[in-house]
Amino acid sequence: MTASPDGEGTAVARKLRTAATMAALTGLLIAGAYFGWVGMTEGWLGGDGAATAENASTETCSTPPPVTVRSRRIRVSVYNAGAPGGQATEVMAALGDQGFIQGVLTDAPPPIAVRGIVLWPGRANEGAVRLVRRQFRNARVAPERRPLGPGINVMVGQEFGDLARNAPRRIDVPQPEVC
Repeated sequence: MTASPDGEGTAVARKLRTAATMAALTGLLIAGAYFGWVGMTEGWLGGDGAATAENASTETCSTPPPVTVRSRRIRVSVYNAGAPGGQATEVMAALGDQGFIQGVLTDAPPPIAVRGIVLWPGRANEGAVRLVRRQFRNARVAPERRPLGPGINVMVGQEFGDLARNAPRRIDVPQPEVC
């Protein structure tokens, strides 16, 4: 077989085209590997890649300072719910002496009757309920009850013990951690 001049030129052109194609494909492979690595480690254009997700997991949390709850900002309503006559009036006077804002003072509607002291907080915050509860010994909180009057409702029932001695007029309530 004899080689024609056109055959040799075609073979050389084919080899050059093959080499150029291989070089282009190798360049694409290297570029793809580089951009894939950048996308996995740093994210695309500052996006949410593995590195930013790792930084997000190490965010700092802080606890805000406690909130001071004062009696002069809390309204209480006192109801006689089975206590001897005049007991609810004494409780309201004692709470007023502690600085609480006086709400309703009356008898609880029938059939409400309790033993001891029961607080119906209504929508009052936890700190306010804690402060009112600390005014009494053995007070219970019934959060599921709908309040009868404004503020925290104090139900004074039979077997009411005593008011707590040296009850605070304010307390510091710790706040939840913020992240």
